[in-house]
This record gives sequence, structure tokens and C-alpha cells, in this order.
Amino acid sequence: MDGMFQLASERDVPHIYALIRTRIAWMDDQGIESWNKTGYLDRFPEAYFLEKCRAGELYVLRGPDGALHGAVVLLSEDRRWDGLPPAHAYYLHNLVSAPDAHGAGRTILRSVETLAHQNGKDVLRLDCIRGNDAINRFYERAGYLACGECTDGPYHGILREKRLSAIPQ
Repeated sequence: MDGMFQLASERDVPHIYALIRTRIAWMDDQGIESWNKTGYLDRFPEAYFLEKCRAGELYVLRGPDGALHGAVVLLSEDRRWDGLPPAHAYYLHNLVSAPDAHGAGRTILRSVETLAHQNGKDVLRLDCIRGNDAINRFYERAGYLACGECTDGPYHGILREKRLSAIPQ
């Protein structure tokens, strides 16, 4: 999928939140237990995304027509990784893609990797819900290896990381 990966603007936030609601409804329709079963919207209200946007930590993927195809929050620290070796990393959170934007998730991951190389990061880290085999296979195929677990309220996740090579591919 082609697209433009860029920092989000404040006017993107309501559209990102609507996309998250759409994805949660899709999870319900598909019988997938993830954000729809862990109080995601309560934990991450629209104000959270506005805060991340204002901090320069919220990115969007737009299609060739400018339509919003996905979003991700990139952090430089993440308490879920406390106790594991520190790293010069981006921590990916809240990655969402439009259900009809096939390949958007992979495009976001590749775009984050490119950005990480540009900013001298050594590793990409994320967590995903334990028990969702499809999403775990998706991240494994993208090179994110399991290296621990985390618990945050009703959420039980698998910590995954991808070490970056010295030269982007």
C-alpha cells in the first residue's frame, strides 16, 4: 500500500478516534478479543490522542487521496519495559488501521522503521494482547520477537521487539 506517513495534526484526532471505534466494532464482528474487551476507550480517551498529537508523538498514514488509513503513537520511553535492558528505541502504541485499507499496518511498521533509522534508534518495541494469535503472527512476520510479558489492568500483553540493522533495507 502506498501512503504518506507524517505527524498528525489536531484536526486528525477526531478522525483517528473514529477509526479506533470502527476497528473495535470490527473486532466485535470478527469475534476477536482485544481492545473491545479491555476497556480501551476508557483508558485511551480522545483527549489522550490530542495530548500525544501536541507532544509530537502521534503519526498518521494517509492514502494517495489523503484519506486516513491508520495511526500510531511513538514514544521514547515505556514503563511496561521496566526491568528489561534499556534501549535507544521507539515504543509503538495504539497502532490502528482502517479495516478496508489492506496493507496499512505493514506500511505503518515500515514507515516507523524508516523514521527510527533517521533518528538513530536501535530497536522498535511494542506490546500486543496475549491470546490473539492473528495479531501475534502479524508482528512475528514483521520481525518483532517475543521477549517478555506485561499486565496493565485487564490487559495481558506480550512484549515484542525488532532490532534494527545499521542500514535501512
